[in-house]
Amino acid sequence: MTKAIGKKECYLILLINSYENKTHFSSGADHHVIGGQHRVKADPPFHKKGMIKVSIFYPNGPGKTFDWSYYIPQHIALVKQVYGKALKGVTIDKGLSGRSSEAGPTYLAICHLYFDSIAAYQDPLKENGKKFAEDFPKYTNITPEVQISEVIQ
Repeated sequence: MTKAIGKKECYLILLINSYENKTHFSSGADHHVIGGQHRVKADPPFHKKGMIKVSIFYPNGPGKTFDWSYYIPQHIALVKQVYGKALKGVTIDKGLSGRSSEAGPTYLAICHLYFDSIAAYQDPLKENGKKFAEDFPKYTNITPEVQISEVIQ
């Protein structure tokens, strides 16, 4: 069932699944309403309970910059090259606002990388950390924050 939605309700989910080496875009064109919320039909999740999720946060603030036109085609391509098949999936969030729509976003971007183990993330980073450090200034002046989590649901 497809229902016309307003501009404010329309959203786009960018899902880059490096395991399949495909980029999936899903918009409101193939959605349905459940309990008053719009849901998008999507590919089966590439992450599962017990996986490791590495989240890279780029905090917002005065003078902070982030170049999306470089980040996705260049930096994420580098991430996929370095991690190869060990990287099971990538999701990228673009901050829109904080608690209220008038406030700026807390984070300009958040990237989530999915692995089967902590070692699958850390081992390639030991050899290639310098590549990432050299690439950061090409798209941002922000020092990213990193959190390693276990997917529990």
